[in-house]
Amino acid sequence: MSRHYLLTALDDGFGDKFRPTMNLIAICYTFTITMPPLSTDRARHPQVNYWKLAVAIALTWYYAAYATGDPTHTYANWNFLDNVDLVIHEGGHIVFIFFGEFIHILGGSLMQVALPAVFAAYFFIRRNYFSGAVILFWVAQNILYVATYMGDSIVEQLPLLGGDSVIHDWNYLFTYMGVLRYTDIISSVTRDVGLCTIICASVLSIWFSFEAPLRAKIIGYFKS
Repeated sequence: MSRHYLLTALDDGFGDKFRPTMNLIAICYTFTITMPPLSTDRARHPQVNYWKLAVAIALTWYYAAYATGDPTHTYANWNFLDNVDLVIHEGGHIVFIFFGEFIHILGGSLMQVALPAVFAAYFFIRRNYFSGAVILFWVAQNILYVATYMGDSIVEQLPLLGGDSVIHDWNYLFTYMGVLRYTDIISSVTRDVGLCTIICASVLSIWFSFEAPLRAKIIGYFKS
């Protein structure tokens, strides 16, 4: 059916009052019947990796809940990665034990953030951007962990491995640097860095769940 025939048929039924609507219907109809079919190659190769997208959304949801939930690390909200992070933290103290007391104590939190950051950098350097973005969520979790530890440096209420007799890392570090009175500011800024890292990880993981042709189209759209 041609566009002219469709307009004539509609005109006979509705008249001039509905001509703008009839024109729109006719244009849509013409576009539909003349549009080339979806290529089989494009159908076989979708422009979104839905498995990656599902992982990105799930991680975004989980870490948004993690970041906005109870900031204290107690047994009630302790998770598997917290156990891994604790092992890395204690390992950092061992690795830096020969670099003086200050670095030795700093080494726990330093290793806790640096190790996942190295993994993230490895994947980004190898252009495996989605994996790098996923690891950024882990980096963010450790930054939030350190921010919580910093914020506890005055009140010292967090349960520490070894009990009350062990040194509170950030109480020692802030006291040594003479910035203990700025605990709230430093921990708040560190927490904001962690939140920004979660946002970056979320955006990048969703972005790289799109295939390269679709990303190029989106970029081209905003450039035009």
